[in-house]
Amino acid sequence: MKRPYDENRMAELAQHRNLRSMWITEEGQKAEWRNQDSLWPVRRAAMKHDPSARLVTLAQPKRNFQQGERLSMPEFTYSCGRSSQLWRMNPAALIAEATPRIEQLSQHKTPMKEFVEKADRDHYVFSCGRSSPLWDVNREAKSAEATGRIESLSKHKENPKSFLPSRTVHTIIPKAALRARSTERIDMLSTARSRDDFPHRDPQWKVTNGAKASTPSTRTTELAKFKGLPDTYQPPREVMRPVTWSARNAACSTRLEEMSRPVMRASMDLVQFNPNAFEVKENALKARCTNRLLELSEPLRR
Repeated sequence: MKRPYDENRMAELAQHRNLRSMWITEEGQKAEWRNQDSLWPVRRAAMKHDPSARLVTLAQPKRNFQQGERLSMPEFTYSCGRSSQLWRMNPAALIAEATPRIEQLSQHKTPMKEFVEKADRDHYVFSCGRSSPLWDVNREAKSAEATGRIESLSKHKENPKSFLPSRTVHTIIPKAALRARSTERIDMLSTARSRDDFPHRDPQWKVTNGAKASTPSTRTTELAKFKGLPDTYQPPREVMRPVTWSARNAACSTRLEEMSRPVMRASMDLVQFNPNAFEVKENALKARCTNRLLELSEPLRR
């Protein structure tokens, strides 16, 4: 069945797309592409042409299945784009009776016919399907005497012989140490070292007569010699040194003058900008394509 032609809908779809840009992302001025224009005028015959049945079908808006209170859908808005699992129940649904199929699905799973329930399986049922570690102990086991092996195994692990317990925070000093008297050697070592008021030693101190009259050994004399300079050592140059007469009167060659000239390059604005980049020749505008080009330009029919 052919759908009716809606002029208002076709006029709405014929409008160009609105530019949804803000002042921050706004485009600049329209770019001019020399003598080319991406927008061309539409023919009058195309504007008066009636759309096909396919276009009328595609122009129909998508049907809205939301009705009544679900038009706003607040649970969709406040759940990150996902519909909420909690919604308002219809009063009629609360009073309605379940169908036989729903009652059948609501029944719990029953055990098989071959299954036999034991009398002492309460610990299994009330422990999430696992047997409880607590069970009834037999009276004979309670009154039985333990063997020597069981008694040896029941003893706790002893500390090794080299084990030392942790010390207390406050060390207990024995009474003998509290009453003891220090020796003269300990008193001498415990006395503070006498120092002068200033932290450094006096640069002049007394030298003994024996040190003044002593003669150094051959080894000491050898070690007292300063380290000599190597044979290839050259002293540093002076900051200001005289320039030779030949260097002052020298004249540069033609090659040196040519190499000393700076390289002249064009500006980057002129290098990257080409005003004739998008200009099309007049002959190309008036040219007509061949039959082969027309054949290749046709879309594939599937």
